[in-house]
Amino acid sequence: MPIVSLLLYEGIRACTSGCPRFPGADWTCSLPGERRRSPAFSKGWTPRRCGSCGWSTRTFRDLKVLQHKATGTADGRWGNWFKNGRANYVTGYHPLFMLGKCVRRALRKPPFLEAIALWAGFWSGYLKQVPRIDDPAAVRYLRRQQLQRLMLRPSIYG
Repeated sequence: MPIVSLLLYEGIRACTSGCPRFPGADWTCSLPGERRRSPAFSKGWTPRRCGSCGWSTRTFRDLKVLQHKATGTADGRWGNWFKNGRANYVTGYHPLFMLGKCVRRALRKPPFLEAIALWAGFWSGYLKQVPRIDDPAAVRYLRRQQLQRLMLRPSIYG
């Protein structure tokens, strides 16, 4: 089944099937008689990044999706969580938010595995000086939302 996202901007509704981060993601605009590509999707934007520019996203909870294999199993548990930690570094996660995320994950089974792998992947980005995304406004928005979440205020995280 396809992944479905809805973006709302200036009253325009867009629906996509597939992952919007990859070129060629098909979508249609619901303006009467109009069909065109989203500038956001063509630039690799994600729903989180769209939120920083005034777009809002909607989740379709009524869609049933069957996933046959757990995400990231090709790299093994450690490799998957290490890779996710590195991705969190690349996207500009705030170190305090990452610490909180790791503390929370330390309680999952097997104990501490996810937390240590996430933490190691995140800090390996600093040690190896891995390039980060080149969008200071998006990183500021993300970090502001993460600090809001840590202070138990409304944020994109719930």
